[in-house]
Amino acid sequence: FLLLFVFGQGHELVMHILYHLHTVSASGSIVLSKFAANEYENFLLTVAKSLLDALPASDKSFSRLLAESPLLPDSALKLLEDLCCSDGFDKRGNGVRDGDRVMQGLGALWGLIVGRPVSRQSCLNIVLKCAVHSQDDIRAKAIRLVTNKLYPLGYISQNIEEFATSMLLSAVDQRLSDTELPQSGLNEQRMEAEVGTHEPSISGSQVSETATSENDSMKGIQTVSQNVPMVSFLHAQRLISLFFALCTKKPGLLQLVFDVYGRASKSVKQQGEVSQHMYLGIDGKGMKLLFEMTNAQISDFYSQPFEIMQAVHRHVPVLIRALGASYSELLQIIYDPPQGSENLLMLVLQILTTESTPSSELIATVKHLYETKLKDAAVLIPLLSSLPKAEVLPIFPRLVDLPLDKFQTALAHILQGSAHTGPALTPAEVLVAIHDISPEKDGLALKKACFISCIFIITDACSACFEQRTVFTQQVLAKALNQMVDQVPLPLLFMRTVIQAIDAFPTLVDFVMEILSKLVRKQVWTMPKLWVGFLKCVSQTQPHSFHVLLQLPPPQLESVLNKYSNLRGPLAAFASQLAVRNSLPGYALSDKYNYVNAFLLSQLLV
Repeated sequence: FLLLFVFGQGHELVMHILYHLHTVSASGSIVLSKFAANEYENFLLTVAKSLLDALPASDKSFSRLLAESPLLPDSALKLLEDLCCSDGFDKRGNGVRDGDRVMQGLGALWGLIVGRPVSRQSCLNIVLKCAVHSQDDIRAKAIRLVTNKLYPLGYISQNIEEFATSMLLSAVDQRLSDTELPQSGLNEQRMEAEVGTHEPSISGSQVSETATSENDSMKGIQTVSQNVPMVSFLHAQRLISLFFALCTKKPGLLQLVFDVYGRASKSVKQQGEVSQHMYLGIDGKGMKLLFEMTNAQISDFYSQPFEIMQAVHRHVPVLIRALGASYSELLQIIYDPPQGSENLLMLVLQILTTESTPSSELIATVKHLYETKLKDAAVLIPLLSSLPKAEVLPIFPRLVDLPLDKFQTALAHILQGSAHTGPALTPAEVLVAIHDISPEKDGLALKKACFISCIFIITDACSACFEQRTVFTQQVLAKALNQMVDQVPLPLLFMRTVIQAIDAFPTLVDFVMEILSKLVRKQVWTMPKLWVGFLKCVSQTQPHSFHVLLQLPPPQLESVLNKYSNLRGPLAAFASQLAVRNSLPGYALSDKYNYVNAFLLSQLLV
């Protein structure tokens, strides 16, 4: 037989024998029919196994044999199932599966699904079982077949969609067992459809990588048994891969992902946030959230589908990149996301804006979401590099009010800008905007416990800027301080920033002395909160600040010396220099302030 198959003559002979046995089994006596049916099954399996053993996987004889046989017994379908999705490991645990044979089996199943309506559901069940297989290569090949070849077929698309949905929900509910996987028996009703008779083949490059796992350690993991108390990350990933692959063909399915995510328990959502921070590499955030969980939540941590959220976060980037922001279904989800899906939404927005400029439709959708439903400025962070200055400044106080790590991310987006418009704010404008924030006016005090807490928020934002020495250079600081010193009223934290600037860049000392001189002319002693910072600054910058001190009116100078007695000796020596006294401002030596000389003699030159 094999030689006949090699020379292209064996198929007709085998078909003749099979049809003869099938006819006898259908029309003979009971005994003869049973004998013929057994012979038919044995002969078919013998030929099929011989073809698999003797001919290469690329040969179509095996597929043709199954496609044209008058009847496919359960044993033939079991042979196909074993070919495609059995464990594929020997007694030592070594992989013995041939990927080409898997492709051969899946190709045969495709042909049977298309060409044999009676066996369609059984064959589809085998393919779907392969699509959630624990081995990456089997699962990926099956998902490519389902997504590219089978899902577009209207007469089975609903079955495929329902199966993928059930796997997604089963993963979330953690109740999947082997009994829930599709069975391949022949007990089914005939499906009526017009089908073709072409010989199919499968291309391995016709679907996105959504379905392909990135972790080779999945190989060899067995199907989870019934009543498993926990869904591992790898198990969750294989259960939801098919659904995400279908989303590339039908973006509207993504709504279910958000719905399921949003309906998760509070504990699960906390775990999802941990997962996102781990995925995005944000330092310590995930661990912080774990510490904030109650003992009961920690106890439930391993029994709740934390791994599901991780798996979703792993699949979403590939899917969203494939879809882009142009799909109306995705924009609709962003326009009105389910409650509780904020973490997933943030991940989607980050992906949409990382590699391309967000579209005007996406920007408008996210702005509407922020203004109407999600009053969290963090949702705007991915868009900041594309927003103009006029739109960034009004929301800037809300960005400063975010947790520090999120503010730092927002700051990076603002300073990055877009290739077309440049940064939304320059570094100097950022510093000025931070100092322009008023806790009462901008509503920060409504969220925080007290005014002091709001001040700490603003000072933390300033410190975050000073940490970026390559961005917030001494030239940037000088420009910002020079602009702020002319404001009326002066920013509340102005002197704190002056002190920070000179600590960070000591070479700014001469510039800072000019700033202090301007403050003297503005009568800084009439501004109690700024006056305290002024005194601290002149104390830290002595002897450079002596010239500024001698510009103060005598009462204020006396007050300074009373508070900082350590200044008396050095300042006296400085004032005693004739060149210095001659350089004092005119108002200090005028008739109005003639008593200055006496004050200096009595207080400084002693």
